[in-house]
This record gives sequence, structure tokens and C-alpha cells, in this order.
Amino acid sequence: MLAARGTVWIPDFVASAGGVAYTLTREAEGLSHASAMARVATIEETVDTLLAAASTNGTTPLAEAIALAARRLAAPLVTHAS
Repeated sequence: MLAARGTVWIPDFVASAGGVAYTLTREAEGLSHASAMARVATIEETVDTLLAAASTNGTTPLAEAIALAARRLAAPLVTHAS
């Protein structure tokens, strides 16, 4: 309904990812505040990608976010060396 009315909306699990990313990178990976914030800043790229894909594919940001999440979950796990 929002898309039909021209309202741009980003799913909560994308918009709220910053808090999760920050906490995990600080607690689990032991990154500094600056490094964790740099990781959080990449969410902007993800939002841009989702909005562009929704426009190109004639879908919604929600559909594109679900598809992206499925692709990421299906990809091999990448671990960061300490």
C-alpha cells in the first residue's frame, strides 16, 4: 500500500540493523568504536541497493530486502581474523 501511494519505506530489519551491527562488532569481534561505526555506515549502501533494485525490478524494498537476506544467508560464512 505504501509503494502504491509513492511512499518510500525501508523494512525494520534493514533500518534497525545498525544497532545489531554495532553491538556484534564491538562485543563479538572486539572492534573499536570507529571501526564499528564504519561497519554501521555500510547500511546506507544496502538501502541504496534495495531502493535501486526495487525500482529496476518493479518490486518493493521489502521484497528486495527479503531476497537480499536470503542470498546472504545462503552464502558461505565469512569470518574475520582477529
